Amino acid sequence: IRGGGRWSYQFNLPGEYRYCCVPHELAGMVATVVVEP
Repeated sequence: IRGGGRWSYQFNLPGEYRYCCVPHELAGMVATVVVEP
């Protein structure tokens, strides 16, 4: 995604989803989205 761009995703099932931005993963910039029912 280029600067100023957007990205979206809809989580349809409960759970924990890990995500990261590949260029920043080595810097430890990762996160987890927790979706509760």
